[in-house]
Amino acid sequence: MSHRADAASGRTHVYVGVDFGTTFTGVSWMAPALNRRNITLVSDWPGGGADKVPTILAKEATEKDRMWGFLCNHLDESSKWRFLKLSLDREPGQLKGTPWAPNSTSEAHALVEDYLRQVYRHIRRSIPGEIANDTPGLQGWDSWGIDFVFSVPGTWSPLVVHRFLETARRAGFGGQAHHRVVPGLTESVAAVVATSDRNIPLVEGDAVLSIDAGGGTTDLAFVTVQSMTPIMMKQVLPATAIGVGSVMIDLTFKNLVEARLDDYTKSPDLSRACAAEMSQGNEFQDWKCKYTTGKKGGNHMFDARPISNAFGNLPIPVANELASFKREELDQMFDRQIQDIQSHFVSAVDEFERVGGKRVRHIVLSGGLGASDYVLEKLQEFLEWLRNTRPCLGEADLVRYSDPPLAVVRGLLIDRKNGILGPRIARASYGVVSEQVDSNHRQRGDDSQGQITWVIKQGDTIQRHHRVAHRIARTFRKGDAEEWTVGIVCSSRSPRYLPNKMQQSGVQELHQVSIPLNGPPAAVKSRFPLLPRYQRYNCTPSQLLFSSHGSLALEFRLCFHGGFGPGG
Repeated sequence: MSHRADAASGRTHVYVGVDFGTTFTGVSWMAPALNRRNITLVSDWPGGGADKVPTILAKEATEKDRMWGFLCNHLDESSKWRFLKLSLDREPGQLKGTPWAPNSTSEAHALVEDYLRQVYRHIRRSIPGEIANDTPGLQGWDSWGIDFVFSVPGTWSPLVVHRFLETARRAGFGGQAHHRVVPGLTESVAAVVATSDRNIPLVEGDAVLSIDAGGGTTDLAFVTVQSMTPIMMKQVLPATAIGVGSVMIDLTFKNLVEARLDDYTKSPDLSRACAAEMSQGNEFQDWKCKYTTGKKGGNHMFDARPISNAFGNLPIPVANELASFKREELDQMFDRQIQDIQSHFVSAVDEFERVGGKRVRHIVLSGGLGASDYVLEKLQEFLEWLRNTRPCLGEADLVRYSDPPLAVVRGLLIDRKNGILGPRIARASYGVVSEQVDSNHRQRGDDSQGQITWVIKQGDTIQRHHRVAHRIARTFRKGDAEEWTVGIVCSSRSPRYLPNKMQQSGVQELHQVSIPLNGPPAAVKSRFPLLPRYQRYNCTPSQLLFSSHGSLALEFRLCFHGGFGPGG
């Protein structure tokens, strides 16, 4: 079979994992059908070689191109867009007062599209170059069947996930005939799946809590190990998340520096610009990664030399005072985030016990913030204290993934490769909006407009690659439009309080599926030539399919094998 025919048959040649992060973005790939079965990280990023590329975009763009990633290193902070992911699911208020705040969520999506377009252009050159050497004669990127699997933060609603994936498609992902954009695992679940190929002593029946503390969010997920040969995991509870990450430490430091400088510069703009530069400078970022608790770090102070350099006309004692940060101040920047993580940790453990969980065997820490020794030490202290009040934690050990920032991007494809995660839990409810449907196909008037049928409810267990079929029908009259739409909606409300109509609060429309009818078939017309003008016709598509790829977001597609017949 030719590779073109192979792709046309639906076979996937290449899997690409994309972990679009608040501070860095990682891409992994594997090509089992092309004899490249190992998971490889893209590391040949323009301007710098690393396993992840900075999620940075230059504000200035030429007609042909725009600087991004490492290529922005020489730019002032006022010339960069950073932390765009924070503005995809909320207004940019968190970045207010920084040079990185977009004007709106819509602008943030447009900027993310530009950034992802640059990532796509690079990997479509980079990945084929790795494969072609081993497998000569292939027709290349455009003809391969490729799945682009994107990580999903637990703070995003289904609507935000849907909009983000549409943004990725506009950026070029999934743009070829045999390419697909697929929602992958939530970040905490991907991280715990990644532990399956590391030296963590998992045993069948173990419950594992994943804490993925990244740049903008901290995600938690419970799984149990169902089997070891092969290794299989099952979700215990829906993944949860809070908006806590390393970026909040940066912003706290920036605000602290800015407040100090305001008293001396009398220029808020100058203070703001200097504080932004310092918070993202190599000196502070290196210090943040290496910072430890007082037990190991002594009476640590941070000397912020860029302040002295920027304000060289200040008296030396004043400059030294501005440049020095005491341990108490430094601890507070971390502790504010850690306290929120601890509170969320307790809530998650309480829920685990509420649903009958008996014992947590491992707690796995990952993510950029999870790489911090300070965070690890503080969580270890908290775990020791918590054992006295939470019996399920009595034997739990806290371990850190070997490469914390890479856990998610690796886990996305480890699951694709080995099918590790079995049943998972729906974090939201999904439904179909009908207009005028009942068991007798009778029109029920205005009361039926916007009626919601909930097909999948929050908390439902969904088997891997399982499809939930929902049968839909509609009654037509002569002269009706020859196309109709079915609305797909979602809700994060408790299943007990789900709205039953679109006019009620708590429901969001995800998508509309258009169904072209092309008019009643000629055979039907000829069989009923004398039907009155308002005779109804029933159109019954076979199924509306909801299928899971492992995330909180579900794909949906229409299979139409129905027909027309006279209505009652």
